[in-house]
Amino acid sequence: MGMEHSLITLENVKVYFKVKRSGNEKNQTIKAVDDVSFDVIKNETLGIVGESGCGKSTVARAILRLVDITEGSISFNGNDLASRSNREMKTVRKDMQMIFQDPYASLNPRRTIASIVGESLKLHTDLSRDEILERVGQLLLEVGLRPEYMTRYPHEFSGGQRQRISIARSIALNPAFIACDEAVSALDVSVQAQVLNLLEDLKKKYHLTYLFISHDLSVIKHISDRIIVMYLGKIVEIANKQDLFENPAHPYTQLLLDSIPVPDPDEKHEGTAFNVGEIPSALNIPSGCRFRTRCKHVTQICIDEEPQKVVISEGHICYCHLYQ
Repeated sequence: MGMEHSLITLENVKVYFKVKRSGNEKNQTIKAVDDVSFDVIKNETLGIVGESGCGKSTVARAILRLVDITEGSISFNGNDLASRSNREMKTVRKDMQMIFQDPYASLNPRRTIASIVGESLKLHTDLSRDEILERVGQLLLEVGLRPEYMTRYPHEFSGGQRQRISIARSIALNPAFIACDEAVSALDVSVQAQVLNLLEDLKKKYHLTYLFISHDLSVIKHISDRIIVMYLGKIVEIANKQDLFENPAHPYTQLLLDSIPVPDPDEKHEGTAFNVGEIPSALNIPSGCRFRTRCKHVTQICIDEEPQKVVISEGHICYCHLYQ
């Protein structure tokens, strides 16, 4: 992919958190995101998948500067974000929005829907109060809610409706980019599909670019064009959707695909040949390849050396010693 149409570029991004220990133990460092590089191409939906604790949400928060990066660079439309002051970020923020996982926690219970959805319009535009209310009414229609709901409060809505309100808030300023952090995982399965379809429709209508984070491969498969698989702070594989599902290269990706439930009660599920095991702690990351403690192909090189990037086919890369 050429650089010219990538909207966001991450290069060697690290996000480390210091953890204070009790008493006389020395502080430890959690390497939440450890040397991650990728591009988000304009108008695509890039999925990031992995088990909880793999760093995928931290990547989204780092792009939006909700957490500071320890090392590396993140650029948006060619502008470096890491070096910008908070005031300079304010102008960029109009173009970048986030939809959070929990629709119950991300909406202020003491404010009306008009105030929640209209807040960014108040901060970033010079629309009058009436113009803002008119725009909020349009936005609610866009996400499948009735404009007269704007006088109500969040507790009067279901989880799916609240997530629609969050989506209305995120598109209010016509952003170029929206990070969806587990945006449907708190919702009932029947509602999930409706919200995913709404996101797809809005993407076409507003020419949006999405970063879609989920631990659920069926959701990722539904919405993504390309997919990044993360494990313990590192990328293990990047491919377009079809390649990833038909030809998963990394043993961890294979494990994830194997664990998707099959909706047929008669089908015998072949047990995976993996040591499924526990994910190691982010405070105590294995040497060499991070996945080696759960991988059936492990050899000495996996213990000694970190795997380098291998190109499987065009646009399909993997970090694994099997292909070296």
